[in-house]
Amino acid sequence: MDTQQITNEKKVFDVGEYFGSQRGIFQGEAVIALAVQNGFKVLPISVDDMKAAGPYHMGLWDDAENFMNNTYPKDGYFWGNNENGDWGLWPLEDDDD
Repeated sequence: MDTQQITNEKKVFDVGEYFGSQRGIFQGEAVIALAVQNGFKVLPISVDDMKAAGPYHMGLWDDAENFMNNTYPKDGYFWGNNENGDWGLWPLEDDDD
């Protein structure tokens, strides 16, 4: 990870990769786990959701990522995937480049 850190009034986070793209579909589980460790609440899964595990998982992954961006925001940075598919805390880049 990069040596740069983002300090939020609640936590300190390193800027850079947290979960590499080599994790494939299991990257989502790691993102969800990180969000849970930082206060994200996961509701019990229903039988209908279990039958549609793929869409449920993707929705939960999106919710976890949104939680991190909304709970630990920092101007000029975002939680999500970079152009290589690695998930982490990244600086926003200008579209003018």
